[in-house]
Amino acid sequence: MENQIESDKALLENVMDALDRLFDGKSNIVDLQALLFATSQALPKSHVCELMNQANEDLKLIIQKVKNKESQKEYALNTTNPLRLKLSEILDA
Repeated sequence: MENQIESDKALLENVMDALDRLFDGKSNIVDLQALLFATSQALPKSHVCELMNQANEDLKLIIQKVKNKESQKEYALNTTNPLRLKLSEILDA
């Protein structure tokens, strides 16, 4: 059980790191969207699965509709902010 908790925490920390990389300009929206999809599949019963799924869907729309990379980043940061806040709450607990 403890190994599962540590594994889940590591996956959530990876999502938080991906959000940080996007903010820092070291990653792009496509990478983040793929990671959110994979993590939500790996953690379907997580407290943040619904937020990850919503962010994933929002990011797919941004990728399809917004062509300017800087605008994509701004929209992505805004749409993933609730996820970032929830992850901070969970990981800091």
